[in-house]
Amino acid sequence: MDFSFTSQQIAFKDSLKKLLDEECSTNAIRALWTTENGFDQLRWEKLSNLGVVGSLIEEGEGGLGLNDIDLILMAEESGYSALPEPLWDVGGVSASLINRLSNHIEENWKARLANGDFLILTAHEINKFLPNAHIADAFFLQHGDGLYFASKEDVKIIPREGLDPSQRIFEIEWSPKKAKRLMHRSESADLWQDVLNRGALLLAGQLLGLTQRVLDMSVEYVKTRNQFGKPIGSFQAVKHLLANVQVQLEFARPVVYKAAYSLATNSPGRYRDVSYAKIVSSKVSRLAAKTSIQTHGAIGYTWESDLQIFMKRIWFLDIFWGSSSWHLNRLERELLSPTSEIGPGGSFV
Repeated sequence: MDFSFTSQQIAFKDSLKKLLDEECSTNAIRALWTTENGFDQLRWEKLSNLGVVGSLIEEGEGGLGLNDIDLILMAEESGYSALPEPLWDVGGVSASLINRLSNHIEENWKARLANGDFLILTAHEINKFLPNAHIADAFFLQHGDGLYFASKEDVKIIPREGLDPSQRIFEIEWSPKKAKRLMHRSESADLWQDVLNRGALLLAGQLLGLTQRVLDMSVEYVKTRNQFGKPIGSFQAVKHLLANVQVQLEFARPVVYKAAYSLATNSPGRYRDVSYAKIVSSKVSRLAAKTSIQTHGAIGYTWESDLQIFMKRIWFLDIFWGSSSWHLNRLERELLSPTSEIGPGGSFV
């Protein structure tokens, strides 16, 4: 399978990288920790103006009309910067839902989302908590397999303690009687599976970016930290630790990219591919976080160290859109299915 990206896809990624390099420094992230809502409205507007928030919305509705293959590089880039705003929860998960709900929603929702004026989040039952619920205008909600819509006035959000100060988390209390049902259970079951797959895929992309970031930080650190009169990066044991992360990251990337292709093309093996992507991206990101602590030593744990920003995001994201054990179980079911395609191009890349 050819995983070469087009020049347009790379250009979108480079445009986002340029914006995040300018607007999402570690100092900018830290500055949000003490604000009332932890949300940078100006940065969100710039992301909207770039077109990223409306990436999946059709061009005729104010978006870019992109697909999951186009998005995966940008998700990776946002992970590298540890972007605090819910770009993919809104511009990925909720935008894809809005595209498929054209006959059930208000006419201007697509344009409003693409413009950054309508921050709608999707609460899937697989996630116990919903990050950034306090800044949302509205919610898509799951009850059984039914699909509901509720404005922020119709739900109760309960703040909970979280690991990552850049990601405030909440539990949602709501009643189907106060919400608007958009689809019955029989109509929306496939939609909720699509929501889960897209959420897991875009999270896997972010984990790839975060892995690369903590690896890059560790490589730079071992060049400057000296022991026994020489940089610790010159020691073979340290080289092996970091090389192992890089190798596993290079093996994980094509798995995630294949999952993006499967989802974009509605492949019969998309459930299998997305679960595999979530498993390997979680595994390599946890390894990268562990290795970065080993190479940094105790300084890596401190509040002053920027490393903790990215490690905490890795640990935080890992619990969403299905645990590794959940995806392992789904992967097993898919591989053992009588209709599963086994072999090159099927069950593995």
